[in-house]
Amino acid sequence: MNRIVPLLVVLCLVLPTVAFTGAAQTAQVSITNVTVSPSQPTPGERFTVTTTVRNAAANPSALEIDEVSLERNNGQEYADVRNLGTLAPGSELNVPLTHRFDEVGVQNLRVVVTGTSGEEDVEIRYPLTITVREGGPQVSIQLNDSVVGAETTATVLVANGEEATARNLRLTLSGENVAVDDATRVAPQLGSGETRAFTFDVRPGATSAALTATLRYTTAGGETVTTEERVQMNPENLREDVGIEATVVEGGVAPPVNVQVTNFGNAPLSRVVLGATVNETTVARRALDPIPPESTRTVQFNVSNVPEGDLTLSVNYETGSREGQVSTTVPYRTNPGRIELTGVDYEREDGKLYITGSASNVGLSDVDSVIVSVVPGDGVQPARPYREYFVGTVPASDFVSFDLYATVDENATAVPIRIEYLSDGIRESSVYEVPIDDLQPAAPSPATGGPSPLVFFGGGLVVIAVLATGGYLYLRR
Repeated sequence: MNRIVPLLVVLCLVLPTVAFTGAAQTAQVSITNVTVSPSQPTPGERFTVTTTVRNAAANPSALEIDEVSLERNNGQEYADVRNLGTLAPGSELNVPLTHRFDEVGVQNLRVVVTGTSGEEDVEIRYPLTITVREGGPQVSIQLNDSVVGAETTATVLVANGEEATARNLRLTLSGENVAVDDATRVAPQLGSGETRAFTFDVRPGATSAALTATLRYTTAGGETVTTEERVQMNPENLREDVGIEATVVEGGVAPPVNVQVTNFGNAPLSRVVLGATVNETTVARRALDPIPPESTRTVQFNVSNVPEGDLTLSVNYETGSREGQVSTTVPYRTNPGRIELTGVDYEREDGKLYITGSASNVGLSDVDSVIVSVVPGDGVQPARPYREYFVGTVPASDFVSFDLYATVDENATAVPIRIEYLSDGIRESSVYEVPIDDLQPAAPSPATGGPSPLVFFGGGLVVIAVLATGGYLYLRR
């Protein structure tokens, strides 16, 4: 990663060297000044070298300027201007030459002026050393830990250490063995001393990968400059390891389930969905936030209208380029409002059976629309005035009394009573049997067609006793 430290630019101006074919012209023609703008050129930035050529007033001849050129000391020419005309004695001319260098470093150059003055050929050389610094907005890339096939974030920092504002910034992030989502960012400008962060979602496809950030911008002078930053990525191979634990919270009508999902792997879990099933039927689902690697997320999962039985909790997820699932099973016990008949009693009343009792709510939630009624059956029929009885609402852990009437014959051994009610909005119904065996009369004695012999025998004994007593009293007299 390149450090955002601009190199100092050194501009060295050395006294010119003047060459003539005639020695008398030595002091007559000269390069009096050379300026470079900008004084701190950067790679790709066009700079201007302005050369001031003077023809001395003491020179009796005009100077005919054939060419002014900017070249390397070995003679490689970078820029030139030809046929500039005649320069009268006592006058001077500023000649601009432009160029740019694409790399940072020291450039040893010279300005060369050639022409004729009178009958003499003139050549003036002006040595010039320019050090091209690394300037303008600089780019650096920051990476999180990465895993093959897993999405991660790359942050590109763009910092402007220059005094001038950079305009029309266009930042592009490309990859080698890396997929980059939405790879381009733009900004209208970046002020002096300003740093801006741009984030990208990237997904490495191999353990060897690289990212390259390319920044194009316009300088204050209108030049378009491009700078790049490249970093190597070393993502790990995907390690998938997910665990799940679940416990039912004790108590309550429909107790929630605490579910703990642990990501032991090295890539985040995304698109996480928690589901609950009973008898292969899904009864609840819930989406969870992504789970980072080496971390645990605990959620309280609320379920409702779930029958008692084994509850299976499953987590579906994506990690890296894979899809996975883990599950566990817990016994689930609910305690909604539930009606049972208690304290049931009965008695004979005007040839009918009068039944009393209580509709008792043994659950932990209110029940509504409670109705108890006599069910017609073998030897049993509902009777007025209460064939059925509307109990209404029974609060949790409470009861409401009821009255019922039925007619029964000698074949009836029990009176069936139906209980209907709403519990958590669900209609429930059950039948309670009230035994009535003790109401049946004793079996009659076999028929004889007349009084029993014992009646006559008993009567004879009485007669004999009366006669004996009368005879005894008569003899004593």
